Amino acid sequence: MFSLEDITSSSFDCRIGFLMEISSIRELADMSQVHDALADELAMLKQVNEFAAKGLSPPRKNGFARASSMSPNARMIRIASLENMLKERERAISNRGRWNQLRLLGEAKNLLQYMFNSAAHARCQLWEKDMEIREMKDQIKELVGLLRQSEMKRKEVEKELKVREQANGSTLATPLSRVNFVIFGIASYRFQVP
Repeated sequence: MFSLEDITSSSFDCRIGFLMEISSIRELADMSQVHDALADELAMLKQVNEFAAKGLSPPRKNGFARASSMSPNARMIRIASLENMLKERERAISNRGRWNQLRLLGEAKNLLQYMFNSAAHARCQLWEKDMEIREMKDQIKELVGLLRQSEMKRKEVEKELKVREQANGSTLATPLSRVNFVIFGIASYRFQVP
């Protein structure tokens, strides 16, 4: 015979299963609405690109007006972004289906282990990229330091050249003025009557 505890437990399990099904159906409906909205925007952007390629102006409907006001590069970036988002949502839906198909604890354990390994691998890759970025930043700092040093040396050399030019100019100017003074003095001395 079934005990009251067994009946209550099975009834509770049925209710939880029913609520889970309703929740998953609502979630799938929401996901499909978002998917449809993204797909509509993607189709509209592609139509605007086709109109632009043909040299025509798209109709001035709500979405078309906004999309036609975007630059071609911005439209292409948005199209690529929407395509990636749609792919991610499709993956999420298919992966979600995989979770719903799990009936055994072993399958769930294997799937969780796979996810853990993937996360650990991604973490390692992230750490490696972070180290590469740090090394590049250090190299950039060294290069900036060398650039500043070379700029300072260049300015010092320019100052030295200016000082030399001024010194050469003043030394050349000084003897000429003395020579003129001496010649003028001699000439005036010669023309003085004793």
